[in-house]
Amino acid sequence: MKNFIKIFSLLFTLSLFVSCNTDEKFSGSPEGNLEIITLKGTVTTHVTSALTSQKVPFTVTLPENKTFADTVTVEVSSTAKSGGRTRTSVDIMPGQSSATGEITAVGGSIFKTTFDLSLTAINLKTVEPGKHYLMTSDKVTIDTGNSSIPDSDSSRLIVRLLWPFPSATNKLKFVLDRPGTIADATVLTLNSYGKVHFLLNNGTTNSANISTAEGDYIINITAEALTTSPVDLPYRLLLVHPDGKVEVFEGVYNALTTTSPLLPVLKINKTITNGVAVYTATDMF
Repeated sequence: MKNFIKIFSLLFTLSLFVSCNTDEKFSGSPEGNLEIITLKGTVTTHVTSALTSQKVPFTVTLPENKTFADTVTVEVSSTAKSGGRTRTSVDIMPGQSSATGEITAVGGSIFKTTFDLSLTAINLKTVEPGKHYLMTSDKVTIDTGNSSIPDSDSSRLIVRLLWPFPSATNKLKFVLDRPGTIADATVLTLNSYGKVHFLLNNGTTNSANISTAEGDYIINITAEALTTSPVDLPYRLLLVHPDGKVEVFEGVYNALTTTSPLLPVLKINKTITNGVAVYTATDMF
């Protein structure tokens, strides 16, 4: 029994000595075993405004003069100010330094806010012995908001005018200058999201909610009713093309009152090319 106690005491002392005099890391941890290399790449996009679930095209580029002998996968994230996040990844081929892809925008929880697009990780198909790579980039800030995107309709362009808290007492006036001699349209129907107008690919009907002619359409806005006046009121014009493409145009009508003049904010040109309706929008504000 005494020998057992002596052996136990010796083992405990050796264990205590080893635990107090080693800086060894867990064998599976890259820290202390691998060289940590942080690459700063770039992510770019032509998109300046994107709503929740909208597809945002981007280009990922590795640092200058950096390529890999095998495929690498780079993670791209969109991160909202409220903490929400979406992620996707793209493969950069061997010997290449860039790739393109699309990410679903994280969106926002209020009418007007922003999210950041950035590179957040990299994975090598063929690991380089003794090295562990991280990926970062500068952030690209994109305007967003809580507006929903309607489903596309292959027969028409959907035009939505949106603003914060639309109601009978907080209502924008949406007047559409139509091409040629067709009477201008005042969009009357107020929905929970704002007001909507359709430009049909085909047909001859022109009403308060539908237009069909070719040519230039000018969207004008002012206030029909306001809960507070004057007010710097943000607005958003959302276009959903027949092929599903989405465009977002934003602005602020400063010092708006119910007697403010009509403000032209967007031009939409409709043309028929080889039997297909083509809509081209130009921001006027």
